[in-house]
Amino acid sequence: MKYPLFRGCFCIEIFNTFGRNKLIKMKYIYLILMIFGFQASGQVNPGPRYTALGSSGVALQDQWSVRKNQAGLSEINRIVAAVNYEQLFVDENISFQSALIIFPALKNVFALGINRYGIAQFNQQQISLACARKWGDVSVGIGFNYHQLKIQNYGSANALSVDAGFQFQLNESFILGAHIANPSNGGFNNEVNALVPVIIAFGSAWKLSDKILLTSEVQKILNSSISFKFGTEYTLVEWLAARGGVSSNPMRQYFGFGILYRSFRFDASTYNQYYLGFVPQVGLSYEF
Repeated sequence: MKYPLFRGCFCIEIFNTFGRNKLIKMKYIYLILMIFGFQASGQVNPGPRYTALGSSGVALQDQWSVRKNQAGLSEINRIVAAVNYEQLFVDENISFQSALIIFPALKNVFALGINRYGIAQFNQQQISLACARKWGDVSVGIGFNYHQLKIQNYGSANALSVDAGFQFQLNESFILGAHIANPSNGGFNNEVNALVPVIIAFGSAWKLSDKILLTSEVQKILNSSISFKFGTEYTLVEWLAARGGVSSNPMRQYFGFGILYRSFRFDASTYNQYYLGFVPQVGLSYEF
């Protein structure tokens, strides 16, 4: 089954599913276009805190570093479990769900993450195993990813990828970070026109005070334009933080907040997708 045949059959299936009575919603047309420009990325949906900061998290250090830069896991010293949900296009059929568990062991920090994206007719899953370690002011991390793409009635395809990153703590308030995803340019087989993109990112996290954190990132996806990202986190009170960010390529504005209550942490974010409206995202984690 070569891709042109697969594409034609699947388009017919999608139109039959969503286009009865010749009333096809714009969001499903957009989904079809998205499917055939599809890239399966280990960096999809980094977590609501990172999203609210314009996805500028390559130098941040928390549980969702497993998605942006595995080196950021090195500061975690207790077991953490977290779940994340994003409602894409404000439709219950199109969503992104993920879960992870992090466990320190000796001088290393390990993480196992699982995520799923799509609808019943078209979806992708990813399982990630990451490891991070710190030596002095330098933290390094590596991640191994298994990708699976499933098409209802037309089979599935698999792929493997590797991520690697490091962070350097210049002083108590300033961290530099760098990360590369899929440097070997691995991908799915020839049956499916889907890529696991090569992504290179550099960034910083600057803690101006106990209340203000500034983040920045420059990201380059192979065969795409450079994207610049910036974010600000302001701690209003000890248990509540407000966040905002902006990114180029595409130009978007992001907003969110975080609540910390004992060992629980709740984060929420949203951004405006030009054609399809606001995209909400929430996450909940517990530190044992």
